Amino acid sequence: MTDLHSELKAIVGALQNAAIPYALCGGLALMFYQRPRATVDIDLVLPPEATQDLTAVVARMGFRSHPRPMRFDPPGIELLRFYKTDPDGPDVLTLDCLLTTHPVVAEAWRGRTEVPFEDGSVSVVSSQSMIALKRLRGSPQDLVDIQTLEALERERSRTDETSPHA
Repeated sequence: MTDLHSELKAIVGALQNAAIPYALCGGLALMFYQRPRATVDIDLVLPPEATQDLTAVVARMGFRSHPRPMRFDPPGIELLRFYKTDPDGPDVLTLDCLLTTHPVVAEAWRGRTEVPFEDGSVSVVSSQSMIALKRLRGSPQDLVDIQTLEALERERSRTDETSPHA
């Protein structure tokens, strides 16, 4: 069975060692803003100029790439997809890399931040950027995630207003 946490840790370490810029987004990034939720893939944002280096790094980790970038509506949404099969079972891990070719994705990229992770840190899109990215896709799970993130933002605002240090 694929250990998503170990895979994330390995990918983040490999990208950092190769100085490849990235930002975590999607279900795994939610663990930095809310309670963790079940997910079966790893989602990243990265600039198009990093794709060749990223492809080489993840290939050494056992990932195979989809033959071409995937394009979605609204126009400008581009995604590179990689797959890694579990040698001990039927599991397939998907690594989706959202390129900064759309204005909302580019804005999410600019607003990324470093947060503590394991013995180091991980680059993650901001909570507001996560909401904007999830609005682009608009799946039922995305809508639930948006509600949770917005509730956390409201709670954070109320806490900041009542804080004696505000």
